Amino acid sequence: MSDIHSNYVALQEVLREVAYDLYVVAGDIIGYYTWPNEVVGALARLPVKAVRGNHDEAAITGDTSWFNDTAASALEWNRRYLSVETVQYLSQLPTTLEFEADGKKFFVCHGSPRDPLYEYVYPDMVDSLELPDTDFLILGHTHIQFHRRLGNLDILNPGSVGQPRDGDPRLAYAVYDTKTGELALKRKSYDFHRVIDAIAEAGLADWLGERLMNGI
Repeated sequence: MSDIHSNYVALQEVLREVAYDLYVVAGDIIGYYTWPNEVVGALARLPVKAVRGNHDEAAITGDTSWFNDTAASALEWNRRYLSVETVQYLSQLPTTLEFEADGKKFFVCHGSPRDPLYEYVYPDMVDSLELPDTDFLILGHTHIQFHRRLGNLDILNPGSVGQPRDGDPRLAYAVYDTKTGELALKRKSYDFHRVIDAIAEAGLADWLGERLMNGI
């Protein structure tokens, strides 16, 4: 998973699937929407390997200079409501993560291996990446789901759980079976109108809800 962005309604839909042995989260756990503590609390109860995204970094540091006005306002709203436990959870996340499972090596970051927090990697950019020595490179940040294979390396962006931006409003994630090698890119509908109602109640920008409706 990646880019949950405090969208607990969407995350709950993912977690209604079968329980997996491991959940991997490629950053931006919070930001934009209104349930940062609920999202972090849910992840904290799961077997999770996660990295920090640029929104998570800004939540810790308070530096929103990299964001547009709407994103910065939403991030500041999130920061006001962060529990001590949520801040501690985000603070201990690394910016890159390497691990092995069933003989496969995985490298996880939010942006890119050379710029883990901020560089966007779109599908047509993977050929120019500085590639780590791994079997799977898992990225986030663009909110666009894709899978590319370069030689023996699989490059995966599972897409965004909380705010898809590929024209499809359904939440996005991916499932990988380390034993069979089967990779499935998943999409699932959820009640984004609940999120839009919460946006209005919190006084956040209407545009955030429009993004959810249109997947942009």
